Formats: sequence, C-alpha cells, structure tokens
Amino acid sequence: QLEREDAEHPEFRGQVREFIDSLVSHYVLDDGKLVVCHAGLPEKYHGRTSGRVRSHALYGDTTGETDEFGLPVRYPWAEEYRGRATVVYGHTPVPTTSWINNTICLDTGAVFGGKMTALRWPERELVDVPAEKVWYEPVKPLVTEAPGGREGRPLDIADVQGRRVVETRHMGRVAVREENAAAALEVMSRFAVDPQLLAYLPPTM
Repeated sequence: QLEREDAEHPEFRGQVREFIDSLVSHYVLDDGKLVVCHAGLPEKYHGRTSGRVRSHALYGDTTGETDEFGLPVRYPWAEEYRGRATVVYGHTPVPTTSWINNTICLDTGAVFGGKMTALRWPERELVDVPAEKVWYEPVKPLVTEAPGGREGRPLDIADVQGRRVVETRHMGRVAVREENAAAALEVMSRFAVDPQLLAYLPPTM
C-alpha cells in the first residue's frame, strides 16, 4: 500500500509524517480522571507540553541497560506511580493486563499473536479478542518462562517494605503502615508463594 502511494503520490509520506508530528503527546479525559498515551506518563507530566513529556509519552523511559534480546530495559515508572488519574498506555506488550498503582498497559501483543485489549471507561472493565494469527514474530517472546513476579520480574522486597499506599478497586486508596507491612510480609513469606498466584490478596497484605 505504501509503495503504491509513494509511486502515485510521492508527497503522501511527508503528509503522513507531518500529521503524526502534529498530534498531541497524550490525552487528559473525564475531567482529569483518565490519561491516555502510547507509552505511559508520570503524574508530573500530565497536561504538560515539552520535548521531555512527548518523548516519555511516545517511547517511555529506560534504565540505560539492554536485555538478553538486545532490547532496552524499560524503567518501571508504573510501580512508583501514585497519581490520582488513571493512566492507560501500551508500547511494551505484556501477556496479560494487570492494574499497577492505577495504571494499566493494554498492549497484549495482537500483532504477535496475542490479544487485542480494550478498556471500558468509567466501568474499568476489560474486553479482549484473540489475534487471528501471528502477524509478526517478536524479537522477545510475548510469554516468558522466567520465574518470579509480574512479567517474569523476580519479586523485590522493596515492593512491600516501608509505608505503602495501595490502589484498590472497591476501597480506593489504602495506606499500609510500615509495621503492618512488616508483619504481613512475615506471614506471607511463610507460604513461599508468589502473591500473583493468589486468587485474592487483601489490600493490607
């Protein structure tokens, strides 16, 4: 299609480039309750315009490292997010969606044979359909066999140490004091099971 357009309308590619460059980096919707962007956005950048904001919204941030597949290691900004607005993003495909501190990645790798996922707002309901086929083989497997937590990342004690603020679906924000977190960690560690495998995890745990 692009080759035909280039031959018939050589200016087409430039027009597409100009159109994409003219688009806003992210959308702030529902009176600020919802932020939608390509690769995620920390709260301090919501509603702002700059080169840094646009770069983060389009490409995300990295740690400066590369993984075993030669791809940049994404900085886990969502794990530090404490903003009031829900942030919906994609860019880095995941096998399944999961809420992380009021953020959610909807990129479930449809082009790689995964699923196409959508979010109903304000119901916060997820809808997905399986891909018809693998349209493009990914460099990094969509489903990892690596042990550990979310997306194969090993569990990190820093995730549960100290005072934490947990976003819950039914009770909103729940603050967990440091001493309560320590007691819960001791109890949970006795079971030696990844919390991701539990059917239900109380917010104070």
